[in-house]
Amino acid sequence: MTAIQFRRRSHGVVRWTILAGVLAWITWEMYAHIAVSKVHASAHALCPFGGLESLLRWITLDGATLPKIFSGTLGLFFVSVGSALLFKRIFCGAICPLGTLQDLPGALGAMVFGKRRPVVPAKLDRILRWLKYPVAILAIAMAWMTGTLWINSLDPWAAYGHIFMPAEVAASMVGGAVILVLALVLSFFYERAFCKYLCPMGAMVAVVGLASPFKARRNAETCINCALCDKACPVNLEVSKAKAVTDAECLSCGKCAAVCPVPGTLDMGFSKKSRINPAVAVLLGAGAFFLGIFAMQLFGFDRLSPAQEPTLRELSKQAGMTVDEFRKSYSLPGSLPSWTRSSAIENAMPLSKFAEVNGLAASDLKQRLGLDPSLTDSTSWGIAYGSARLEVIASLNGMDIETFKKVFGLSKDVGPDTPFREVRLRVELVADRLANEAAQAEHERRIQGEGGHE
Repeated sequence: MTAIQFRRRSHGVVRWTILAGVLAWITWEMYAHIAVSKVHASAHALCPFGGLESLLRWITLDGATLPKIFSGTLGLFFVSVGSALLFKRIFCGAICPLGTLQDLPGALGAMVFGKRRPVVPAKLDRILRWLKYPVAILAIAMAWMTGTLWINSLDPWAAYGHIFMPAEVAASMVGGAVILVLALVLSFFYERAFCKYLCPMGAMVAVVGLASPFKARRNAETCINCALCDKACPVNLEVSKAKAVTDAECLSCGKCAAVCPVPGTLDMGFSKKSRINPAVAVLLGAGAFFLGIFAMQLFGFDRLSPAQEPTLRELSKQAGMTVDEFRKSYSLPGSLPSWTRSSAIENAMPLSKFAEVNGLAASDLKQRLGLDPSLTDSTSWGIAYGSARLEVIASLNGMDIETFKKVFGLSKDVGPDTPFREVRLRVELVADRLANEAAQAEHERRIQGEGGHE
């Protein structure tokens, strides 16, 4: 394999691994939100544009957001803006799952048409590319004025996020479903059709990306004018005629640089002197995005679902305390991170503090759980609870041991003296599933009876 072939292949592997991985994970989250637990994120919670739609409400109403939008979406919005300032439209070119959905028929179309791929007439193309900007402005303005996700019924991403709930799509998202199908069909003929002409998220990061120094840069002296870069560009930019690609439409995908046959002629970079291999550039851009998500978690922008357990930070705010004050009040370890969820907080409490919170003496709690009286009161609640015999846990839940095992699908070799920690994860997962099934049944009854929406 030559160096040029390795360059192309490594870029393709890196970019497609990220794109496919993000699409697979997000698709699972949306399915799990419906079929497993509402703790998993919905389509609305996984769209950065929802954060922009909620921004004014969040600023003016002390952290309030639009219905179906949570702090995690605001975090995604802030991270998308930050990554656009650094790497232009890297979100569109190497992360966006809706872009990946278009790339799949786009790749098939490239194989079918080859060099004879249809092209939108240049004048019409220039006009159509402006459409996404008024779409973005309209969506934001209407969201701010109405206090709702106004564009939801026409949003192809929302429609994709509800493909596991066809009744919901039929009830309120037919327009979005039609646009999604058209986007996929058109992408077979014209790459990234929705991205180029209608995507409001693309419009937002395109405008922000104009401030980025990151560009594809061409060395005119070594360029052989083969135009392979033009053919590779998914948004049909004339890379071969530019010293640096400054167009807002550039996705920072690196495909143009990856196909250049002359070493050192076309690379990505932040300046004329910086030359970054396209595979490395994609990794850097995507890495910055995911690192940004981690950073936003530290600032508290990590809630993606109303069913998610509150964090230490949220509990502290509700109690009118600082995080440190809350830790001290509940005898929690000083090293417990502020993003720790409530169940983990509970498990970290000393046995004595957990008993106190529940209006019991530590000795009484140990007796109820059948624990060794000599167990120290400073033992964490998670360890103490996990040490209780299964028979005791079943009794506290109003069941005998055999009924408990049947309800939670425990194996035959599990006995009454089995420590609860050995089956706790299984029991909690089944309990979540049963609760979710009941909630889903109620949700479907509401849709059928009232025509309500998620």
